[in-house]
Amino acid sequence: MKALLTKLYRPISVFFALALLFAAVVIGADSNNSGDKMVVAADKFMNALSSEQRTKGVFGFDSPERINWHFVPYKTNRKIPPAKV
Repeated sequence: MKALLTKLYRPISVFFALALLFAAVVIGADSNNSGDKMVVAADKFMNALSSEQRTKGVFGFDSPERINWHFVPYKTNRKIPPAKV
């Protein structure tokens, strides 16, 4: 019995190593990741805006307004009233 296990150890190890490698390749080959989905959603949003909305809602990369945001409402001197929490 021990000789049989010793004899099968290498082929079983190779099989599991190849299976693991195959799984890593399949998982890594997913080209539809979240970054791609965000780009598509942003493009759809930008194409849905009118020119007036686009001038109000799009900031240049060097604009100081581009980094003036937070994920929760906070009081600012913007023209948009803060949300009531």
